[in-house]
Amino acid sequence: MTPQEAAQWMLIELTKRKVLNQENAAWYLTRKTKSLTYQNNNGNLAISKPVLVAFNKLTKTSDVVWSRSERHWRFRKKYDRPGRMQD
Repeated sequence: MTPQEAAQWMLIELTKRKVLNQENAAWYLTRKTKSLTYQNNNGNLAISKPVLVAFNKLTKTSDVVWSRSERHWRFRKKYDRPGRMQD
């Protein structure tokens, strides 16, 4: 699985589920191809930069936001602030 394919899978899952949990996505991707993930400074499994760059490009024109506190991607709500990153 390439980073672009991984990003496409993430978008499909987000569309189906309305929320895409980072940890669940990272575990799915590492089982497919280990190079799509890495262990971050906190010791958690994280999604690699190339996958995130591809995902950001795919979702650039859509209303996808990253909820930092919940650690998931979701579709924008009326109360969200401008920009992708939300608290």
